[in-house]
Amino acid sequence: DKWMSKNGRKGARPAPEYRLWLSYIGYALACCGLVVFYVQIDRSGDKWNVTSMVGGAITTAGNQVITTILITYAVDCHPADSSGIGVFVNFVRQIWGFIGPFWFVLYPHQHICLLSKYTRFPQLIEAIGLSGTAGVAAGMIVGVSVVLTVLLQWQSGAWR
Repeated sequence: DKWMSKNGRKGARPAPEYRLWLSYIGYALACCGLVVFYVQIDRSGDKWNVTSMVGGAITTAGNQVITTILITYAVDCHPADSSGIGVFVNFVRQIWGFIGPFWFVLYPHQHICLLSKYTRFPQLIEAIGLSGTAGVAAGMIVGVSVVLTVLLQWQSGAWR
């Protein structure tokens, strides 16, 4: 692809970890989209406002960028297992896509906030509100995903 071939030196391809630089765009989109989603849900009144769905779309776009980059990185590191990598990642995505709706609707609580009524984290939402929850969600992305990607780049080929 263009990113890897453009940045290779004298015809040599850079290490697969060089591709991970592109994932930070996806992480930024995912964090920004989550903040937009939660803040706009918090600000919504009795009338429907589409801006929260715009935040959801931004988050989804970021997740797609991240997934594409990380799957391609895994295939670059293990080309012999490329079909297995794709199958495994899609299997995990399908399982979480199936479990997700049940995760949010198992324990309905009687609370003022609509989202805290059907979530597993009503105490968090009640304590810091939806806008604060946006910061927690973005912080979790940075603390888990971004930090691990930085470590992966830093260790370069040692973990392959």
